Amino acid sequence: MSAPQRLFEHIAAEIEAALGRDANYRPASMAILSDDFGASRSTLRKAVAILRRKALVRCFQGGRLQWTDAPGATPDHLSASRRLAAALREQISTGQIQSGDVLPKFSYLMRIYRVSKATVAQSLRHLARGKLIYKDGKRWKAGHESPKIGPQRSVLRQVIFFFVRNEVDWTSFFNDSFTTPFTRDFRGELERFGIRIKLVMLDSGSSEIMQSIEQVRSAVSELGDQYRGALMSDIWPKDKTLHHWLHVLSHEGKKPVVFFDSVNRADHFRRSTLSIPHFYRLFFDEPTAVHTAIDYLATRGHRQIGFPTFSSRVHQWAHLRLALARNAALERDCVIEHAVLRERFWDRMRSPSSQSRIWYLIRDIQKAVKANAQPAGAGTPSLHSLLTKGCTALVGINDRMAMQYLWWASAAGIKIPRDLSVISFDNIPEAEMQGLTSVDFGFGRLGYLAAHLFIRDIPVQCDKEGNIPGKCSIIERESVGAPRHRT
Repeated sequence: MSAPQRLFEHIAAEIEAALGRDANYRPASMAILSDDFGASRSTLRKAVAILRRKALVRCFQGGRLQWTDAPGATPDHLSASRRLAAALREQISTGQIQSGDVLPKFSYLMRIYRVSKATVAQSLRHLARGKLIYKDGKRWKAGHESPKIGPQRSVLRQVIFFFVRNEVDWTSFFNDSFTTPFTRDFRGELERFGIRIKLVMLDSGSSEIMQSIEQVRSAVSELGDQYRGALMSDIWPKDKTLHHWLHVLSHEGKKPVVFFDSVNRADHFRRSTLSIPHFYRLFFDEPTAVHTAIDYLATRGHRQIGFPTFSSRVHQWAHLRLALARNAALERDCVIEHAVLRERFWDRMRSPSSQSRIWYLIRDIQKAVKANAQPAGAGTPSLHSLLTKGCTALVGINDRMAMQYLWWASAAGIKIPRDLSVISFDNIPEAEMQGLTSVDFGFGRLGYLAAHLFIRDIPVQCDKEGNIPGKCSIIERESVGAPRHRT
């Protein structure tokens, strides 16, 4: 009868079997092996000695292990430091770790990525050589160290141009709650690095604002290296001068031109068609946003979902969103019930300038509900019809419309979310005050990435056409709950 296998022999056999099953299995240190097998260091040293005799591993001072390259192992996995550096680089380039953020502690990275302290240090040195991180005292931070901009350097501050049609577009872009996350993070990052914004308007009454292509060309040449590129909003010239403007703003292709497509309606603008090598289009991923909202409701048990829209042609984008919702519902075994809002007062909140009429809107909703002695909601038949069809949740085309549904429900005696759940899109600041669950388009992250396209301190991921989509997420609040089964 053979002698029973001792613990260190069993551990050595387990490790050897793991190496045979997975060519990329690479425990980095004795500490990690100790966690895996629950054994003491002395037992593990005996196990590693067996593996060393088989030329499977080398052991260095401090318990660091170097494994013999196995057939089929990929280069990224052969070097734990490269694997960790690649993971951190991706988090920095996508904005998960933002410029100026303190990197996680050594102990956290060692435990999460299962590597040794020496491996973490080697990864951070590699990122520092690539100027992706820098040392601030005893801490590592992402990005470049922010320059100190003093009064004596104000004349030399770097500049980007913001290209709009007129002053109204400029004001609405930076004051609209829909684009506030983008503008807040965009301007904040530029100010932190001492970069200022200069206006270019196609239609301006001020002689101090550049209006013509020749004025912009002259300004770009005069600024030289201080010119960083141009940001363009949804407003583009409608004539044949578009390509001329783009080539001038890009300094003949040398500088980035960033297009913030906040309504996601210009996917035909791309590098290959515009011939601008450093063109970037930032937009929200509408199909993913709609799927996210429907999935969120479906996972909470909603199967009959109402989707109200307007009949006006002004809101054709809403019907596109409806079509996306129907496709998403088919995948989740749900039904989308559509209703056209025909009452005139529903459209009071379609623009930011009408928010001052909010109390008049609530009054009109209350009057409509109490118009006669019929059941609650009879005064608003277009929306109430969705409830009669068995809908347990409503999807608003945007937050402003969804807030009207909340006020209507309050006037009609419908409890949110006990009787009805409401979800929408945009995540404007007012939605938080109303407790409205909303899909955030990731505009804040896009603003951060747009700024760093001009700062050029971190790599920003995009496809070969320059597209950078926003990352959608659900902002959970009090307006969505499990469906209540009606009798």
